Amino acid sequence: MKRIFSLFLMVLIATSFVDAQPVSEQAAMLVAQQFAVSGPVSCRSVSRDQISVTLSYTAKTGRLNDFYVFNYGDENGFVIVSADLRTKQSVLAYSDQGSFDDEFIPSNVEKVLASYQEQIEAVRHNRAGAAVQSGHNGVPEVIVKPLITTVWDQDPPFNLLCPIDKETGLRSLTGCMATAMAQTMNYWEWPASGQGLHFNTRDTTLCVNFDESVYDWDNMIEDYSLGGTAEQEAAVQRLMYDCGIAINTTYGSSASAAYLSDVQKAIITYFDYASSAKMIQHKDCESEWDNILKQELDAGRLILYGGYTLDRTIGHAFICDGYDSQDYFHYNFGWNGYCDGFYLSSAIDLKEIDVNFSSNMLAVIGIVPDYDDTCRDGDGIFELYGDYAVFRGIIHAYDSVRVLTIPEKAVIDGKTYPVGIIETYSFFCNKYISGLLIPASVYQIGDYAFYGCSRLKEVVVPPSLVYLNGGIFGSCNNMEHLSVSLGNPHFDSRNNCNAIIETKTDRLVQGCNYTVVPDGVVTIGANAFEAFDGIVTVCLPGSVINIELEAYYGCSSLKNVFLHDGIEAVGASAFEGCTSLKDIYSYAKTPPQIQSSTFPEGCTVHVMPGFGDKYRADYFWRGFNIVEDLNPDPTAVIPVPDDGQPRYYDLKGNPASYGSKGLRIGNGRKYYLN
Repeated sequence: MKRIFSLFLMVLIATSFVDAQPVSEQAAMLVAQQFAVSGPVSCRSVSRDQISVTLSYTAKTGRLNDFYVFNYGDENGFVIVSADLRTKQSVLAYSDQGSFDDEFIPSNVEKVLASYQEQIEAVRHNRAGAAVQSGHNGVPEVIVKPLITTVWDQDPPFNLLCPIDKETGLRSLTGCMATAMAQTMNYWEWPASGQGLHFNTRDTTLCVNFDESVYDWDNMIEDYSLGGTAEQEAAVQRLMYDCGIAINTTYGSSASAAYLSDVQKAIITYFDYASSAKMIQHKDCESEWDNILKQELDAGRLILYGGYTLDRTIGHAFICDGYDSQDYFHYNFGWNGYCDGFYLSSAIDLKEIDVNFSSNMLAVIGIVPDYDDTCRDGDGIFELYGDYAVFRGIIHAYDSVRVLTIPEKAVIDGKTYPVGIIETYSFFCNKYISGLLIPASVYQIGDYAFYGCSRLKEVVVPPSLVYLNGGIFGSCNNMEHLSVSLGNPHFDSRNNCNAIIETKTDRLVQGCNYTVVPDGVVTIGANAFEAFDGIVTVCLPGSVINIELEAYYGCSSLKNVFLHDGIEAVGASAFEGCTSLKDIYSYAKTPPQIQSSTFPEGCTVHVMPGFGDKYRADYFWRGFNIVEDLNPDPTAVIPVPDDGQPRYYDLKGNPASYGSKGLRIGNGRKYYLN
């Protein structure tokens, strides 16, 4: 049968157009029929003359077909066949159960299919890129069968603890993130109860004390489609709601949204999962992506799989829980089993095409319960990475560690290695560390490694450091001094600015409450000031042209933002969660590029007379209250502590000398420049 299928596809390729290389509906139908006989779908046991293959859906870009979806019989599965011969396989996805209904395509399924379309369209515009496929490479053999059998959903009974949507009066959905997270926790049946207290940062009226939550795993059943007892429904409702609040879900009756990064934080912080859980991005490990997924599944670990559009305004999530011999991965989408099946992680070889896709693939891997409670004060967890040791931190000794000294060397299997990496989330939300010493051997600090270390006052980054991102010291609200050692070729703290700046790009990577942004900085980096509650006003020097996503996320005391005429773009969620922010003063004659989530709803945007219509014409700005009341030539300056540094700027963002006594911003109050 394998030989027949391969011969058929050779004929198909030979009869296709050389340039466009399309696959007609009739040819795709033959592929679907052949796959039904030889492939791992449930109708393979039916004799050939009994196989019913019907076209359910054709995906198009303009007038060109991208792929076809064929259903097998009555709920016997479906297959997605490429309409272009340059994809990796003729079959993009298959399922051995259910059917495909183009009238109902869940958002996370839609994003996967949309990524296929974008990749196929990219191939069409890159003729020298992808090679012609050789057809389907034989009959796929399932290597790791789906690890979970739950077919949970987002609506009743799962969502009955979720809040009512104020716009529609209907009960909100649980959301794909919370559903995937809940199914993953149910797989491990861990923990028995949560830990800590959390307010939903996107709706602070929603709060869970996880110490009071008990998870009744024995009463959670695999399939609720036929109903369950009151105890069974209550058990899953509690889990779903707690997951949703822990990851700051924005609730709605048509869709509920959250970030995959929040899932990673929450399972460690509130649900006692090991710090090995980490988020990876496809762009960072493109060539090894499929192998990483397989290694996780071989070890029996579920993968929380997701992605975002490039502006991070739309996300999706699902569970990856199996794979076959032809690199198809099994997805559980969390819609009562609908569309669950085996999918290619990408339709084409992404190395062959130089293009940015709107699907930004992410995955949380390493998800296992933190069963081990034997760690002692001063103990560290080390793993070998090349010639360096990775330090994962003191996990359980939170009540006794005060001054943390990262060791310069570690002994692994009898050999001594330099400690080069501090792992992601190693000391996340440690409330006791007040001092930190980082040795010169460390070249990388993982994301959020010291996030929320609220007693930490001073950090000096070693000259060896090569890699770090914003958010590493986020929410360290007692941080008084943040600097880079002299001699570091990659980062600096110019003008004693109390920040870490990437020297080559003039990008401010990490700041704190006491940061004074120096002139010459071009970009405020992603998460640079995340969750610092001492920042009241943002007024940046004229050199800054870009504020990246989540730069000031969760700065709860922030009240005013001043944008000078040189600002070009403010990223998604840059000021999201700034619950006190009411006024935005923009001197920009051209409205800076923003996203729907850049600023909180309800802000007043102050612009110069004559420029209001430009802002009202902008799709994202027009949702705010826009008033034309700014002085076109402001002279006010913002005073900061007089330490001899020239750190004063007028409201256009230009350097200025210290103003005469009495000069103030609009409402007569002084503000520290951050």
